Amino acid sequence: NPNNTIAAGVNRTTCINTPITNISLATTGATGATFSGLPAGVTGSWSANTVTISGTPTVSGTFNYTVTMTGGCTGGTNTATGTITVNTNPTAPTAGTHTPSQNQIVWNWSAVSGVSGYKYNTTNNYATATDNGVSTAFTQMGLTCGNTYTLYVWSYSGSCYSAPLQLTASTTSCCVAATIDTQPTAPAATCEGTGSQTISVSATGSGLTFVWRKNGVPVSNNSVVSGQGTATLVLTAPLATDGGSYDVVVSASCGAGVTSSSVAVTINSAPAIT
Repeated sequence: NPNNTIAAGVNRTTCINTPITNISLATTGATGATFSGLPAGVTGSWSANTVTISGTPTVSGTFNYTVTMTGGCTGGTNTATGTITVNTNPTAPTAGTHTPSQNQIVWNWSAVSGVSGYKYNTTNNYATATDNGVSTAFTQMGLTCGNTYTLYVWSYSGSCYSAPLQLTASTTSCCVAATIDTQPTAPAATCEGTGSQTISVSATGSGLTFVWRKNGVPVSNNSVVSGQGTATLVLTAPLATDGGSYDVVVSASCGAGVTSSSVAVTINSAPAIT
């Protein structure tokens, strides 16, 4: 009978808890095989003149394995050797401080020493994750205000990657910038120290504030002026010095403030008796 033969051993490199690519070695003559040096989680088998080594290593390290043929004539090539290298997975990053706005979130996470880089995905799927290089920040744009979003981040070294870091943040509340719908109109003139004059504005926006001004300078509520900070300003028994050009700056909790058109407040002096 011819002596046993077995193909040369094959080396494999993988990550812990990741299946190795099967090792298949053709044999002749033998009726079985024994295996030594395999990492935990990896096993060998012989069937129909083929040795197969497969499995998922659960420990890391360098493992020099030996396959020894059994049965048949052992005078030929009766053993095959190889190496299975199992690398550890890197440590997962930890969450940083995120910066949300209405339509985007700037995600941040900690740096992990010794890794090649980071990948992110909006689903827990490393296979379709996007490589972020060595940057520990990612700006997710095109979001909807007032919603909650999730991002998964992995650190990686070569083909090995960490457990996912799950990040959660919410965009800021929806905000409508200020617009003036109806401009103020000039009130009817009054005589000094009598009557009242009312100026109003109609506006829309989120969290509106109103600053009424006379000749470009904000006015203050007093015995004549009331309604500063609201949509309606009232001058009660105004004096001649209260006359002038009035406008209002309307601001929302987002965006720039808008200034109304100005209106003239006319105070006629009381007639003098001579």
